Amino acid sequence: MPTSATGPRNSADRRAPRGFTLLEVMVVVAIIGVLLVVVRLALPDRRGEALAAEAREFVLALEECRDSAVLSGAPVGIRLRGEAYGFEHYRGRWQPRLTPRGELDLHRLPTGLEIALARAGGTRPAVVCLPDGETRIGAVVLGARGAREHYRFRDDQDGVFVADWVGPPS
Repeated sequence: MPTSATGPRNSADRRAPRGFTLLEVMVVVAIIGVLLVVVRLALPDRRGEALAAEAREFVLALEECRDSAVLSGAPVGIRLRGEAYGFEHYRGRWQPRLTPRGELDLHRLPTGLEIALARAGGTRPAVVCLPDGETRIGAVVLGARGAREHYRFRDDQDGVFVADWVGPPS
């Protein structure tokens, strides 16, 4: 069968194209992208619920700190570590509370949340509970990483710990 310089003469001799064209691939990627957006919008945002739950958990930690200081007769503090926090006891110097296996006893926050002092600095814990029941709380904020909304904690005049929701300035 004769062949020309441009290829086989009849179409039966030509090979069928293999693979997908760039246009076909781009259409499939666009459809997948649209489906992902639709699914994401249909799912509820659980980050707000996790933040509220962690705020309640930290209020309980504040109560535990105060109770522990009163019962032990020595200052107890809560040190913030970005994505976690843990208790410390004062025995001549601040010492972290350890697990029975000798590891730091930390409460880890869910992914995407962080706890910190609004004004960082100092070597003592962010929260210090004294044996007489007095509590000194720094400007502790709990929020989603990068968000302007957060919880701020305080001790009201009745000795009840409160988590105040702070939204972005209007």
